[in-house]
Amino acid sequence: MHEESVALGVVDKNRNLLGYLYAEAEPKFAEGSIEFFGVISSSRNKGIGAALLASGLQWLFSFPTIDEVSLCVQSDNLKAIRLYKSLGFQVEHELTLFEKSLQ
Repeated sequence: MHEESVALGVVDKNRNLLGYLYAEAEPKFAEGSIEFFGVISSSRNKGIGAALLASGLQWLFSFPTIDEVSLCVQSDNLKAIRLYKSLGFQVEHELTLFEKSLQ
């Protein structure tokens, strides 16, 4: 029996957190999601993000019923989008955020 969420992290030799990923599985609905994901700026472009995502995806697809994984990213985060696309993600929806200042 699988747990339905996982938290993964990468630390350096001093146990400083360099990157993390939190994923949730919903096998009953045949889907999973990457909920939180980040790599500190000084550790980017070193393969840490790709390794975390690959591990998270491997875990999600270890559920026999899961055949779809989703995540959200800001549309101007081009490096992240490039990474996600390199791992097989496709843009499916674009959300628009409206803000209003209350005074």
